[in-house]
Amino acid sequence: MPSYFVHNGYSGWSYGTPSDPQLISASDAAKLMKVAGLTAEQVSLIVPPAQYAESGDALFAATNCNRYLFFGDLSECADVDSGKVDTPMHIAWFRG
Repeated sequence: MPSYFVHNGYSGWSYGTPSDPQLISASDAAKLMKVAGLTAEQVSLIVPPAQYAESGDALFAATNCNRYLFFGDLSECADVDSGKVDTPMHIAWFRG
């Protein structure tokens, strides 16, 4: 079943494979998409990645040092840590 994941890059052995994904809720994904001006089509593509933050940005920190958003199947990802995909990560939203 497709879900929303944040990640910080690709698996070294397979360019275009989101690596070390973290599950997020659909509502948090919608907020990220709105803030970053991303479309549903963009986040459904693996390449190019849908980038919502730069390294060091507040959103980068709020999403556990991730900067890309992906909507797809977990089977499309590499280096999966079950602890990061069993339950959606809580994003500490900020004002500003």
